[in-house]
Amino acid sequence: LLLELSHERVREELTKLLCGKDAAKVLREYGTVVFTVLPELAPMVGCTQETPYHCFDVWEHTLRALSHAPQKPELRWAALLHDTGKPGKKTFSPDGVAHFYGHPPESGRIARKVLSRLRFSNREIEWISTLVDHHEDGLPMKEKHLKKLLGQYGECFVFQLLDLMESDMSAKAPGVFQRRLPDLEESRTLARTILARGDCLTLQDMALDGEGLKALGVPSGPRMGELL
Repeated sequence: LLLELSHERVREELTKLLCGKDAAKVLREYGTVVFTVLPELAPMVGCTQETPYHCFDVWEHTLRALSHAPQKPELRWAALLHDTGKPGKKTFSPDGVAHFYGHPPESGRIARKVLSRLRFSNREIEWISTLVDHHEDGLPMKEKHLKKLLGQYGECFVFQLLDLMESDMSAKAPGVFQRRLPDLEESRTLARTILARGDCLTLQDMALDGEGLKALGVPSGPRMGELL
C-alpha cells in the first residue's frame, strides 16, 4: 500500500520523520517498512566495516550519524544517504581490512536517484547530493580547497558540509571523533578567516569587471571572459 502513495507525500512524511528527535530509533525499528519506499538503503544492513575507523555496520553507522546531524531537512537527508554507495564498493586488502574506494561519488549518484524519484526540487537535489559527494574530503581542508568550495557553493554549503562531516565522525569507532575533531575545527576556523578577510572567491567579488576591462581596451568576447 505504501507504493500507492504519491512520491510527494512520501517525501514530506519521510522529511518530517528524519527531522524528528527519535528518527534513528524509528528507522532502526521499522527499517523494513522504510526500505519499501527507499530500497536503496536496504543493502547497508549487515554491510560490516572491517576498518580501524568503524565498529558498526553501514546501516547502524548511518543511523548514529543521522541522530547527531542538526535537525535540518537537507542535512538529515544527506546523513541518511551519505554512505549508500558503500555496499557496492566494498573490497578487502590482503590483510583483511575493508575498503570502500569511490563510495562518495557513488553515494552521490544514488542520492540523486532517490531525491529525483521523490520529486525534490532541482536545487534541493543538487545541494543534498553535493554534500554527499564531498563528505569524505580530506581534513583539515587546505585553504585552496576551502576557497574553491566557498566560491562554487557558498558559505552556507561549506558550514553544512562541515556539520555533516562532524556527524559522520561521531558515528565511527571510539576515539575517532576525539582525534579528528581538531582537524574539523581547524577547517571551520580557516573558512571563517577567509570570509572575514573578504577574499575574492567569485567573479562578482572582483574589483575589476567587464566595464573596467573595456576601459583598458579589451574588446568584448570570449577573451574577456577568459581574462576575468
